[in-house]
Amino acid sequence: MADIGLPILLMWHVASVMTWLGSSAAFVFAIYPSLRFAPQDQKIPFYRSFLPTFSKIIGGASISTVLAGTFLFGYVSSIDTSRMPTGWNLIFISIGAVIGLVGIILTLGVILPLATKFMKQSLQDSNVSRENSLVKLQDVKEEVEATVRAINSVTSSMVVMLLIVVTLMTLGIYF
Repeated sequence: MADIGLPILLMWHVASVMTWLGSSAAFVFAIYPSLRFAPQDQKIPFYRSFLPTFSKIIGGASISTVLAGTFLFGYVSSIDTSRMPTGWNLIFISIGAVIGLVGIILTLGVILPLATKFMKQSLQDSNVSRENSLVKLQDVKEEVEATVRAINSVTSSMVVMLLIVVTLMTLGIYF
């Protein structure tokens, strides 16, 4: 009977990485640029509906990627030792894993809190709108815009890091 543990772990890990990288890249390269020039009154409602889902997807995918990668490495190093990388392969995979951990720290420690901050700011926006104070409303909209720019900047950095991780992991497998 064939051992199915390795293919299952590999599929789980690759699917998680694709979800994390794909969602982040879609935000950086498609969603954010297309909304940069949209009227302010359309941006905030869109981001208010989009960011909670985006946060859940990249948060879950990043955790899933790290879990699958950890289980995969544990599986290869303890059960299927013939596939354990050595030499440069292990170095590439180890460097990729460290950069991947930096990516999850950025995701969970920076992007998700910024998304939460955006949600709080956008609620202030709706409260200020009711008060009809134009100065306060403009200040809140500027804060909201700055928060979305920060989310885009960090997500851009994370996309680059994840591309480096994928390259290192591929080198670790095939070098």
